[in-house]
Amino acid sequence: MEFIAKNYFLIIIIAAFLLFALIGYMVDSEKKRKAGGNAKSNSRQENVNEEKNEQEENQAENESFIPEIEEIDVEEEKKEGEK
Repeated sequence: MEFIAKNYFLIIIIAAFLLFALIGYMVDSEKKRKAGGNAKSNSRQENVNEEKNEQEENQAENESFIPEIEEIDVEEEKKEGEK
């Protein structure tokens, strides 16, 4: 209780800030709801779906990819290692 009594001005400022933030959030969410704010979230969802499809296609391509194997001449490797 003593802390509140000593710092009441700071507590009032913090409470006012939080109250304004809450009011601003409520007004903003109300505007989005009235203006059809779901359009933005729908486009984000479409972007996520497109990225998933691209990743699946890339994964399918990578799974079918078989790297070529180089034949190494063992004698040449030994000669190069000795140098």
